[in-house]
Amino acid sequence: MNTVDNRIRMRTKDRVAARLIGLSRPAGRLELHLDRYNFGNSARGAEILSGTFRLGGYVIRAPGRSMWDIASPGPAFDYARHGFLWLDDLVALGSRNARIRAKQWTTQWIAQYGNGRGPGWTADLAARRLERFSDDAVWLIKGAQAVDADGLNLTIARHLRFLSRRTNQSLPVVSYFRVLCLIASASHQLDNVTTASDLLHELERACHDLIDAEGGVTTRSPEDLVTILRHLERASRAILASDGHVGSEHAMAMSRISQAIRTLRHSDGHLPRFHGGDSSVPGMIDGVLQRVGLRAPVRNAAMGFNRLTRGRSVLIIDAALPPIADNPMQAHASTLAFEMTAGRNPLIVSCGPGEPFGQDWARAARGTPSHSTLVVDGHSSSRLDAHKRRADMMVEGPGEVKARSGHDSDAAFIGSHDGYARSYGLTHERSLVLSLAGDTLHGQDRLISPDEPRRRVFERALNRMTGSRRGVPEGIPFVIRFHLHPDSTASLDMNGRAVSVELQNGELWVFRCDPKVMIRLDPSVYLEKTAREPRTTLQIVLSHRASGFDTRVGWSLIKTRDATEDLHDLEPRDPF
Repeated sequence: MNTVDNRIRMRTKDRVAARLIGLSRPAGRLELHLDRYNFGNSARGAEILSGTFRLGGYVIRAPGRSMWDIASPGPAFDYARHGFLWLDDLVALGSRNARIRAKQWTTQWIAQYGNGRGPGWTADLAARRLERFSDDAVWLIKGAQAVDADGLNLTIARHLRFLSRRTNQSLPVVSYFRVLCLIASASHQLDNVTTASDLLHELERACHDLIDAEGGVTTRSPEDLVTILRHLERASRAILASDGHVGSEHAMAMSRISQAIRTLRHSDGHLPRFHGGDSSVPGMIDGVLQRVGLRAPVRNAAMGFNRLTRGRSVLIIDAALPPIADNPMQAHASTLAFEMTAGRNPLIVSCGPGEPFGQDWARAARGTPSHSTLVVDGHSSSRLDAHKRRADMMVEGPGEVKARSGHDSDAAFIGSHDGYARSYGLTHERSLVLSLAGDTLHGQDRLISPDEPRRRVFERALNRMTGSRRGVPEGIPFVIRFHLHPDSTASLDMNGRAVSVELQNGELWVFRCDPKVMIRLDPSVYLEKTAREPRTTLQIVLSHRASGFDTRVGWSLIKTRDATEDLHDLEPRDPF
């Protein structure tokens, strides 16, 4: 059965289960009060009150209208609307009007869709909605125009019943853990003891099968790790509070994930922004890690990412194949891209997740040009499907990625990928060396044709390009991009041969490259899931051409001035 047929079959089963649940009235009062982990944006909350809805990449202006009276412009809008993602923004705003509006729309949803109708009854959306109903239950049932407490508890009960029947391994890995952990948190309230026991065993199997030995998941999204860990940790507390027993696989998975998260964190506490992940809230990550309470030494690699750290500087490098099979809708073409943080200040970044700003932004953010790495002839090292119906799926990437790190006085990394071998006969090789003090980063990017078959491909590509671009210097063009964080300021100096980058704390870093290479500063963007609009920033761009079988570009990033005394930030810290 193909993917489309399977989705239709699963959607039909969801609808049947939802309608059956909607006709039922579960015995007793099933209540699920959870800690709030979802953070919204107060500015977006204010926009919602004024009638501007930014949901699923769409911007809909409908002043004075109910959330549920707006015609849907597309599935992504419905996903965000029925997942109650907007509730996070109203909670963040926190005003009296925001609270009243949240209560009105929650009451309307229960009346219109709480009986199992509408597009919101899938396991993933029901779990997201249940989280928010539970997070904000007290906020919703108190004060003026409050949501009916009995109606909300009945709705929570129906969600739990629906999820207990629709949990299956076809869900994305994060959704699967979200559903299992929500059910585990309420297992002591379910009247069917066999079902509750089976779901707890299923959670044990998921921890064993879906969390690898290093604490990683196949989506390779660092943010997914934090999401899964907070669900596992919250479920463990709920199980213990009901005098239950946390399974051994459950406990070991939390330990492994905790170590992976510590390995992947920058020195400012944020996570790298690869494969659909945002930087997440450092305080929330600290809180989850502290509650888990299991410490382990930070490693040099986790989940296909390599870590270099010296002094106050940390580099995180994407050093593995993109997760095309397991995360095709969010995987980034970011192989051998890196991010760098100097103390508490991000320096080199990725553009980040584009989904909140629409499909065009989402596609662009996943491409190689949106990452700090080398791009051949404007093409990504991994490619999205050109077919319109599957335009968001990544279908092709490197066949091989090699990576290794050194452990000398300098922190060193060398890696390569063959993402450009089929089209251009070229392998990209990148080496990075971070000095003992962490104040100097030396890099070299090479494009090589290592064997005769690839040299023939390179020569054909070179001839094809020379023939189609008369008067253009010979060679296959490529650029190397270094996206800068928007809190920094940058300028070209030394007659256009270097770039000075000043961080918020006054530190000054100077970027230089080989004299044969053209260097410039171009506009760039910094994308955040909780922001209303993309933030403008700059990127350093090196331009050159590969005209032979081995083309090398050397570059360096050197700190030339320390932080000013009154702005000096903290040393890198262990959150404990």
